[in-house]
Amino acid sequence: MKKVEKAEQAEKLSISKWVKKKLKKSLRADYPYDFQNLHGSIRDENFTVPERYK
Repeated sequence: MKKVEKAEQAEKLSISKWVKKKLKKSLRADYPYDFQNLHGSIRDENFTVPERYK
């Protein structure tokens, strides 16, 4: 708890606002930096393009 108190004091926020800020940042729906590199990386016959998209 001491670390949280020091951090929130350094940012001049209440503990609840500091925690909210940190949670929002960590729960964002961002993709990992190299997510686009996954495209085509799985070679498995179960992963096919649906008929409606062919």
